[in-house]
This record gives sequence, structure tokens and C-alpha cells, in this order.
Amino acid sequence: MRLFEIHDAIEMVLAKGVDHETGEISEEAIAELDGLEMTRIAKSLAVARYLMGERAEAAAVKAQADRLAKRARIHANRADRLLRYLAANMPEGNKLHDDVVQIGWRSSTAVEVSDLGLVPQAFVRVTEAPDKKAIGEALKSGVEVPGAELVTRNRLQVK
Repeated sequence: MRLFEIHDAIEMVLAKGVDHETGEISEEAIAELDGLEMTRIAKSLAVARYLMGERAEAAAVKAQADRLAKRARIHANRADRLLRYLAANMPEGNKLHDDVVQIGWRSSTAVEVSDLGLVPQAFVRVTEAPDKKAIGEALKSGVEVPGAELVTRNRLQVK
């Protein structure tokens, strides 16, 4: 999919310098890109066009993945429902099989906690995390929060 006109030299460098498994651009490709005989402005605009094309491709792939994930959930739900049907209609301990499938029961153990308050602390996990939203609001209103500070960052934006 090519949404934007991209300088051929830049497209060739980026196309051959990308790891097709991870999407990472190699250091050699970056060095070759730096070495292209173009003005900095023309090169920057061409790379930004390539970036926009990559974003569009990523969005299209994500949309397809979301559609397929929805289909997978539908099939998994049907399979779960059919398994519950079989469990309700096959006596425990019975086994059935043919040359394609086997149906049988197996036992397993699981821990069920009925009242967390009764469980000794040695068996309870507690996770602590800072409330960054509340800290940010406090810092912006002038309250000093030990161990935290507001940091201004600049981020490149391509639209």
C-alpha cells in the first residue's frame, strides 16, 4: 500500500534495511539514509511520508487482527458451550472414543479462597504503584511531593 509519493532512493534504503521479522531498521540503513545526496528538508519530508505510510499499514493490519480476534472469540465461545453441553450429558467416569476424538474425565485440584480476610498475610500478595495522575495534579497545583517531579519533554509529531 503506497499512500504517499516517496523518493525512490529513500524507499529503497528503508525497504532493504528493515528486519522483516521485527520491523527494526538496521544501523547500516540509517547510515545509508544519512549518506543520501538530498537536502535535509527533502530527506526529512520523504522520511515523514514513509512514516505516514507505515502508520497507515499498521492501522490496516490492526483492524484485520481485531476482526480475526473477534472471530476467534466467537469460535472459542462456541467450543466452551459445546464442552459444557458434553459435561452435562456424559456421566462422570465414562470414556468414549472413535478414530478421530477421545472423550474422558480426569481429576485435578485447585485452590479456592472463600474469605481473603482469613488467609494469613504470608499467603497474600500486595502490589504497590504510584498514582501518577494524583501526583501530577498535586505537583501542578504547587504541592511538593517527595520523590516526584514534573518533567517537560519534547516529542516529535508527524501528522
